[in-house]
Amino acid sequence: MALNHVHLKVQNVEAVRAFYEAFFGFRLIERGSTEVYLGDAAGSWLTLSSANGTDVPLPEWFHFGFCYDTAKEVEVLYDRLKNANSVFPRELTRFAQDVVTFYVLDPSGNRIEVSWIGTRETCEHIKKAPNGEPFGA
Repeated sequence: MALNHVHLKVQNVEAVRAFYEAFFGFRLIERGSTEVYLGDAAGSWLTLSSANGTDVPLPEWFHFGFCYDTAKEVEVLYDRLKNANSVFPRELTRFAQDVVTFYVLDPSGNRIEVSWIGTRETCEHIKKAPNGEPFGA
């Protein structure tokens, strides 16, 4: 089993679509009347639909994340986003020698965590049940 998609209500579908395409490698898969469906190389989908001018407040803790294979990838993306004047609720932070992370807002204010978790564990740990077995085994 894998997470199929995340669906976000956004103020400006085209601006948010361009953000995820430019910085996270998503590509337009399909366009509906008030939404777009984006996909990435890993098979994840991101659906963006118009909030039609209404505010869609989310709890401050709400976020979703992308885990990268190397600290360098996180640092390069951070620099690209910084150069694009993105807003960072948490700037690039290193925890010991094996975690690099930051939080950035998309153009509609959705919070995204970007991280690399290295020598202590990798992002592969989320593919395992608490007993260490792969999910669904």
